[in-house]
Amino acid sequence: MKTRTLCIFWLFLLLLPFAVYGYSVDLEYGWDRDDLRVRNVQGYDYLGVKGSIHPNSTLGEVFDVKIIPRGYKVDSYEILWEEWEEVGSGFRVGVVSEGVVDAMMVEDAGGFEHAVAGDLLGYGLLTSVVKPFRYQEGRVSMLRRMGVRVSCSPDADGLSIGRRSEILSRHLEDLIADMAGTEVGGYGD
Repeated sequence: MKTRTLCIFWLFLLLLPFAVYGYSVDLEYGWDRDDLRVRNVQGYDYLGVKGSIHPNSTLGEVFDVKIIPRGYKVDSYEILWEEWEEVGSGFRVGVVSEGVVDAMMVEDAGGFEHAVAGDLLGYGLLTSVVKPFRYQEGRVSMLRRMGVRVSCSPDADGLSIGRRSEILSRHLEDLIADMAGTEVGGYGD
């Protein structure tokens, strides 16, 4: 009994900094010219890379999910480095509105769009959106590499999980790990 109490005490001391202090997560993104995918639909070019989605324009975005300790929020992010490569000027890109594409008249700077931390079913997740393409003066550039530091701090308004069965926990771990493309690693415990 004494050994168990001592183990719990040391575990508490090891986890205390996460509960009290903020921390940062370093993210890296980048694609090669070989990753570029172009699909022409009704006269417009849909540019993308693996994992791209096309919500607002024909320049694809990438939705990224990372597992973090639960109970944190994003305070800020900082672009540490970025490198772009021009891939062409003959593309016809556009803005998508209610399923209709109009020629893009405004420039899109691309890059890191935003990051949000939150809890999903008792697991901490950091989700971010990256635009791998930049559209300026009729030319399209592709994000070759980028480093981003996301600063997080404890979220007093975060949700806490009550109880759940071991079977449900295993299924949730598989679901979250599949979303993040990694193993959960016990952050949901």
